[in-house]
Amino acid sequence: MIREVKKGVNGIVFIREIFEATLLNPLKNFQLDKHRIEIRRDPLTGLRTRINIERALRVKQSEIKNIELAEIVKTSISKCYFCENNIFKHTPKIAGYTNGRFIEENSVLFPNLYPFGIYHGVVVLNMKEHYENYSEIDVKDIHNSLKVTINYFKWIHERDRKAKYPTINFNFLFPAGASIIHPHLQILLDYTPTLLMRIIIKKSLKYYEKYKSNMWKDYVESEKKLEERYITEGKIVHWIASFAPRANCEVIGVLKVEKKITQLSEEELWNLSQDIHEIFKKYQK
Repeated sequence: MIREVKKGVNGIVFIREIFEATLLNPLKNFQLDKHRIEIRRDPLTGLRTRINIERALRVKQSEIKNIELAEIVKTSISKCYFCENNIFKHTPKIAGYTNGRFIEENSVLFPNLYPFGIYHGVVVLNMKEHYENYSEIDVKDIHNSLKVTINYFKWIHERDRKAKYPTINFNFLFPAGASIIHPHLQILLDYTPTLLMRIIIKKSLKYYEKYKSNMWKDYVESEKKLEERYITEGKIVHWIASFAPRANCEVIGVLKVEKKITQLSEEELWNLSQDIHEIFKKYQK
């Protein structure tokens, strides 16, 4: 075992333990095959991740082929509740809100029919577009979807101050757990943070108490300094490939401004939408 430690700024440290596993590989006529295995500790959360780069090459039986996807798109459009001709007839309305749904041009927000929380909403990015590849989604639709989400969060928080932990999730297609092919967001404003959010909040506070510095700023500066995972600096977001990813191809976006999402100006929200659009295109490539 090899233990590698790289120091960042202040208390940011990147630690990995490197092991080697051996086997006789049937894909190589049972020749000796060696695998490099890394156990990495996330510098922000302390959680550990196992990595074997070669796992990306393994056989997958569950992938949806383009021809299958095209057929699903074709057969699902007539009965899609998120499309313009159905959305206002078949989606629920928000209790207590005069308009029933939050709408910004073609983006529509309504309650989840089968909620996981008291304030669990769905945002259809564009009711006029039944299917778009995530890298082809218009910046305006990303912006409008975030805008209705923020307006919904503000509306809820004005009425229930205990609801203050937001999550915005874009589960694209079936491998990500989406049950409907029409691009949409799942959003939640809750009384308690998720497990990962709770860990991050706790670690951030402890870090500040110890180093009198913002953990996220130090993290960005550390990754810039090492030049190993820093992807790009957008208009308002620093994009970084995760050192200890919880999922494949994970990136972390850190806002340049120290604001809550509900405090972003119109210009800042537009810049955030553009940055998300650009990182989607990078994923596609």
